[in-house]
Formats: sequence, C-alpha cells, structure tokens
Amino acid sequence: MDWSGGFQLPANEAHPVGKNPPSGAMIYYWLKDKDRNVTLDILDARGRLIRSFSSKQDSITRADSLKVDALKKTRTDSLKQAGITDSTKIDSILGVLFDTLKDEDKPWPHRPAAAPRVANKVGLNLFAWNMKYPPARDFWGINNVATDGPMALPGSYRVRLTVGGKSSTQTFGLKLDPRSKVTPADLQAQFAFLKQLRDTVNAVKTA
Repeated sequence: MDWSGGFQLPANEAHPVGKNPPSGAMIYYWLKDKDRNVTLDILDARGRLIRSFSSKQDSITRADSLKVDALKKTRTDSLKQAGITDSTKIDSILGVLFDTLKDEDKPWPHRPAAAPRVANKVGLNLFAWNMKYPPARDFWGINNVATDGPMALPGSYRVRLTVGGKSSTQTFGLKLDPRSKVTPADLQAQFAFLKQLRDTVNAVKTA
C-alpha cells in the first residue's frame, strides 16, 4: 500500500510499493473504436443528473499541456546547445523533470482541479465514480483545501454512457456499510447539511 499520497510525502524509489485499487463505484464499459467522444452521466433514481464526465480535455488542462510543451521545447533547445544531442537521453532528462514536477512547483498559479476524464481507448475501460455530488467551485490559487461535494446516499442510481450520439443506461446501487450503526435519518441530515455548506461556499465565491 502506498500511503505517501495522502500525507504528501515523497515516494521512496528505493523500495517500490504497490498502488491501492481505485475506490468508489466501478463502471466498466467496452469500446470498439478508440478516441471516440465519450460522456458518462450519473443519475439518481428519478433520472436527475448528479454528475457528468467527458473524455474531452477541459480548456484549462489543455492550456496547461500547451505550456508544458512550450517549456519542453525550450529545455530541449538548451540541452542541445549544451552538447546533449541524443534524443533518448533528452527524453529521459525531460521525463524525470516533468513527470516529477508537482503542481505547486509549476511556473503558473495553482489551477482549479480538473474533473476526472473518461477513458476512451479500444476495448475494456474503467471509470471510478467517487460516489460524491459535485464539489464546491475551485478558483485559481487555492491549494490543499478540501472542496468535495456531499457523499451520495445509499439507494438506486443510474449510469448513462453516450458514445457517438448513442446512449446506453444501466442501474446500480449504493449500499450502507453493514457494520455502520448510523440511521437513514442521520445520513439524510448529514447530506442536507453538506449540500447547504457547499452551496453557501459557491455563493460566496461567485458573489
């Protein structure tokens, strides 16, 4: 198990560790073709939209990618001027540099977190919904602040997969941990409070 992520400690490369499996509602789907525009919607039992995820890259992440590409080109030119011309060695140096670059160390402000993207590769794909409603709105410069939305209540839900304009819907359920002694009323009260708290934070941010 890798505990370093939760405490933001550097991984110990001398002692490789296994990664924990994804958590949440596991949604598997199979695609015949790659690079299709895929949308995954999570709905409640009444068909109301909870969250929508896409295979498309959001505009801020796309802008980040362009900045990284520009930085890589600049560093590549500098390495070549320094006499390093072997492409494999250059790729290795750039890989170490950019793959380990933390968000707060990048030469631009901490950006709002991007929504999880839906995979669109050929064959079997997996998407893990964290079983939460939309988070509070992020803003530039925010860092190390939890903005998670309220946890979905136990019950029946639907997932709608749309590929190339064609949709398919399946139902699934979320169950309460049988070891828990919390009552449905307690869960409902907690959900209502957290939703109100999130909405209040959103109102402050957009005021």
